[in-house]
Amino acid sequence: MRLRAVLLLLYSSRAAAISNFRSLPPNRPDGTPWRICIVLENGFSMRRSSVRADIISSDAQLMGYDVDIRASVLDGVNFEIVIYSYGESHVRTRAGECDIAWGQYFHTLARRYCPSAPDEHCHALDAASASGNVQSWEPYRCCTIYGVNVYSFEMVILSVGDSKSFFTSFANSFVNAWVLNFVCFVFLWAAVFGHIMWVAERNHNSLQFPPNYLSGIDDAMWWVVVTFTTVGYGDKIPVTPLGRVFAVVWMVLGLALSSILIGRMSATFDAETASVPFNSAEELAGKKVCSYASSLGRWYLPESVSYLPVIGENIDECGLMLERGEVDAVVMEKQIMAYWMKSNVWARQAPVLVGDAIATVPMGLIFSQNSSVVEAVNERMIRMFESDVHRNIKDRWLKLPHRNEPNDEIQWPIVGTAIGCALLYGCYQLLPRRWRMTAEVKAVTYAAAAARKASDSACACSVAVESSITAAQRAMQQMTPDI
Repeated sequence: MRLRAVLLLLYSSRAAAISNFRSLPPNRPDGTPWRICIVLENGFSMRRSSVRADIISSDAQLMGYDVDIRASVLDGVNFEIVIYSYGESHVRTRAGECDIAWGQYFHTLARRYCPSAPDEHCHALDAASASGNVQSWEPYRCCTIYGVNVYSFEMVILSVGDSKSFFTSFANSFVNAWVLNFVCFVFLWAAVFGHIMWVAERNHNSLQFPPNYLSGIDDAMWWVVVTFTTVGYGDKIPVTPLGRVFAVVWMVLGLALSSILIGRMSATFDAETASVPFNSAEELAGKKVCSYASSLGRWYLPESVSYLPVIGENIDECGLMLERGEVDAVVMEKQIMAYWMKSNVWARQAPVLVGDAIATVPMGLIFSQNSSVVEAVNERMIRMFESDVHRNIKDRWLKLPHRNEPNDEIQWPIVGTAIGCALLYGCYQLLPRRWRMTAEVKAVTYAAAAARKASDSACACSVAVESSITAAQRAMQQMTPDI
């Protein structure tokens, strides 16, 4: 009874906590829909192909990660959307023109900074910011409230790898120092087990392992190689107890060594196919790097690295510069790159590679300082992220393609030859049985005729030889005097 009472108490407490979640009014206090500033971003908020960019006013005209998130979090809420850049949407929200700035906004202290009097780091809202006629939005991006940080983005380096051809990678997987060392190591063990097998078998199995050293070791080494490769022809087998014991040991050892060799060569082949040029910010020294203006010079991409900065508004701009060879690398969020790599035609075909994360930065929504929906939206966001809904949405839009290697082209000389042989064999199998039987009978008849001809020739030769011998004997008898 006590346990039941405790469970009922816990359940009622949880139900009370859930019921105490702040409700989100369906409309603004004045009865108008909530106003949300968004940014068009690949994978996050993208207009549908049949919609013009200048008439977008609702999520029904968009698709992407943020669109699905809003559908879950703002269920039952009336809202309209307005499209701006990241900087302008931030400032419009600060001014109260938008209730929420919904996008991937970096959480920084500078943007939370709100002094009592305007200064160089936080400009006051003025006529220029209201009209949008500013050189940079950055000084106005302050005095706002960030939503709860329920997800963080990884900043990674995108670059074009040095892709090698199939044949070059295949050859390099054989020709390297490790393979040479391994082959020599295996040869030494093979020589040891070859001698052991010859000593154990030479006296009791002399037909397969001759007592003569050179002949015996030659056959023993052949057995060792065949057994190591797990081929096992069966032309030579140990018969002595000692020989069989060492044969089992060598089989197990050979299997292990073969697995190591295959695994290493496979890894080498993958590494040869494509390698990531940049895995850290320090490796970007002297390289042209495209990123957001707000990312260049940050702690994860410091100016001390001495890279050459190139400003890009989004992944499309930086990706185009990477395609043209105008930059060496792109530094942006991994999640944004994921959709671009799946949707961009050039990125799907080129050896575009993503390096390790160089930083993890908090992201989230932005609210004005006097917003009344902060807590309600935060609670809904947390509930959504604790469910399977977010996982499904993330996998749908932001899952990185499973590759850090290029899409290998089909090697038609190899594939074409194999397909041709398979088609010929298939056509032969599809022939009517009587046709195949006729062909087989003709082949057998031809072979029999050839054998008969050879036999007749051999018989004729035998008769001729016998006649020659008889004639020679007679000649000798005539030349020999009578005794």
